[in-house]
Amino acid sequence: MKKRRKIVLSVVLILALMAVAVALLPFLLNEASLQARAETSLSELLGRKVELGALSLKPGWGIRASTASLVIGEPLEPSAEPVPVIRADDFRFKLALLPLLKGEVDVRNLAFDAGEVTQDGQPLVSGLALRGRLYRASDGEVTFDGRLTGVADFLAGAGLDAEFRTKLLGDVHEMLSLEADLGQGRVTGSGRWTGIETGDLAGDLNITAVYGRTRVEGTVQVELPEEGTRIRFDMASPLVDFDELAVLAGVTGPPPADTVRRSSGLFPAAFAAEIGSPESSGSPIHATGMLTADKGIFSGMEMTGIRSRVELREGLLRMEEARFNLYGGEHAGTFRIDIESGDLPFHLGNRMEQVNLDGLLQAFSPESAGSILGTLALVLDLDGRAGEDSLEGTVTGTARLAVTEGALTGDSLVAGISRGLKAAGVEPPDGDVTPFESLTADFRIRDRLAITDNLELRSPHLDLSGRGSFGLDGSLDFRLDARLSTEVTAALVAKAGSLGNLVGGSGRLRIPIGISGTLEDPRVGVDLDNLVKGAAKERLKDKIKGLFRK
Repeated sequence: MKKRRKIVLSVVLILALMAVAVALLPFLLNEASLQARAETSLSELLGRKVELGALSLKPGWGIRASTASLVIGEPLEPSAEPVPVIRADDFRFKLALLPLLKGEVDVRNLAFDAGEVTQDGQPLVSGLALRGRLYRASDGEVTFDGRLTGVADFLAGAGLDAEFRTKLLGDVHEMLSLEADLGQGRVTGSGRWTGIETGDLAGDLNITAVYGRTRVEGTVQVELPEEGTRIRFDMASPLVDFDELAVLAGVTGPPPADTVRRSSGLFPAAFAAEIGSPESSGSPIHATGMLTADKGIFSGMEMTGIRSRVELREGLLRMEEARFNLYGGEHAGTFRIDIESGDLPFHLGNRMEQVNLDGLLQAFSPESAGSILGTLALVLDLDGRAGEDSLEGTVTGTARLAVTEGALTGDSLVAGISRGLKAAGVEPPDGDVTPFESLTADFRIRDRLAITDNLELRSPHLDLSGRGSFGLDGSLDFRLDARLSTEVTAALVAKAGSLGNLVGGSGRLRIPIGISGTLEDPRVGVDLDNLVKGAAKERLKDKIKGLFRK
């Protein structure tokens, strides 16, 4: 009983002494001195120069301190490059009591509101608020966990909400966990940073990022020497939606509702909106690594088995050896864009082979789907400036097109010829579907036009050849010669004998054709002035018009 009483009295005595110490603290502590010690403690903890406004103390079992302002500024070791600076109002923190009685500053809880992060005068994050706790072990290890909220100005005002838990011991910063919501995206990860005290920062991280339908995960190694930032990565994904990522990165805005209709699918919807040029960070970045994905979506097109080497050096972003499967075929190519140049110059070089054309059109240009069938081979060599108001107006280069074992369908040129064949008593296969063996053309692309001098189509019933252009807005302007097969020619002459005057030595009827309008609404006409000569002109005009009258 006496032993228990002694224990109780000892506890009461200790509590009484602590109460007396708390009561005397306002007289024992010098706020200006404590402010200086707090600035030193926080600066050593963060490796950055910390400045506090005038302190206000509220004693208790721990000392609650508050200040009207907080600035986390330049690194303790001078840096030649601009660094992010944190400023906040109403900074509050709690100091451990017992260390303070020994003259030591041990910060425990941290909180601030109305904060911002800027770099070189440019806002990165605004409306920043922090709630965090510090735990200091006997060996000096510090564990810091908390929550950050704010607005990410560097990502078009996306909301930021991050929870984290980190551990610091000497030169090592171990990120135990990170869960951050950023706009519509989410990032989770863990890893380790070294070089906190020496300034030679290096990180080895495991990252998972989710944005919309896209999920990417893998490893990232980061080094931050004085000469710049070096990043190596190996990332894999079950699905990458490149259109969503373009909007997230600020490369494009949300596409207008009539984008596909305006461009007739010639340019991806996500890249039809105005493109803004990114701001340079001023710090050289060299990043290189591999990106693999089971599936990708680009303007509705579905790609599988994606594999590409990605490199960012001196502002030039490269995707080399980019390979993927596309609607039964294969793609290989490169893409380069200078993201630090105001007009964002780019180069695209790729080759597609054995692609199912109808499947491609259904995804890429729904309005044109079904109008042409076959197996596509396409070679592109294009340059342009993505930072201009109109991307299409800057594109120049060449394209080589080949479609084999295909068919033309719909209310187009072949529909008109089909009506002519039917009028002559010749029924084309599959109704309005006209099969062909090959369709080839080489295009020069400039001034919003794709121009060809060697378009050729070979089919059992007719051959087409000629020149013309289509606009990158979907407009058409072609002058073609349709040469009907000898069998079809004989049937037409038997129906309208006067057409025999137009049959050449090859036994084939030649009909000059003009195509105008758009890909969605082509208009087909017969160049009668070029076709008909001499006294029989008017009579033959009437007969030919009858063959092509709808």
